[in-house]
Amino acid sequence: MKSFVSVNEVNELCEALILDFMKSTKHICVDIEGFITEYLKLNIVYIPFAETDTSKFGFLSDGKQGLWVYRNKKKEYVVFPKYTVVIDQYLLREDESGRRRFTLAHEAGHFLLSKHNPEQTVPSYRRTFDTERDYTKEEISEMFSLGEFFADKMAACLLMPRFIIEMAMNKYYKNKQIPVYGSNIFAPEDKVKLRKMADDIGVSYSALIIRLKNLCCFDYHETAEYIDKYLKVGDCI
Repeated sequence: MKSFVSVNEVNELCEALILDFMKSTKHICVDIEGFITEYLKLNIVYIPFAETDTSKFGFLSDGKQGLWVYRNKKKEYVVFPKYTVVIDQYLLREDESGRRRFTLAHEAGHFLLSKHNPEQTVPSYRRTFDTERDYTKEEISEMFSLGEFFADKMAACLLMPRFIIEMAMNKYYKNKQIPVYGSNIFAPEDKVKLRKMADDIGVSYSALIIRLKNLCCFDYHETAEYIDKYLKVGDCI
């Protein structure tokens, strides 16, 4: 599939959409369910999935292809109305909040791409990659397609538009860059701040780190500096 969308375009579009939806920049956490149901006018259905591929947990329907689900404890193949966002009920667990919100944003991304990009199609699945599972060539192609890549980009931009990241950076770092040692090592106190920041925004820690990196919010230092400053290897205890 050819790409008619750029990452910069996705950033600009998503920020404009979220600003229009929120009508304010006072809130640091996007109401992604409200964005989907009130702004995009799509229905969200939470239901237990019964797919053979247990890595699937999100689905945007095209009104033609069905999905195996459990209804009244019975396995059924259901064709949902076009553009219905279907989420595995398991993600309603409190400890799955970050993944649920990102999955909702991912499917919203597919919907927006289908309107914006003439090459984007539905239906689409949101999956967790299982390293111990054997996938078919078609499944691998779908999981790592440009469509999935840009849906993930849109999900990150919808949940963490630049203005929200700037608000969070001001709250926790007074708009200073976050020190990183090597490529991925954070000081203990910064890990605490970043986890609080992720909770405030309503995303996972890993999703926040990726977004902060993409928005150039890090100040990089040598790994040796971290070792000398925090681990004090060789010092007497």
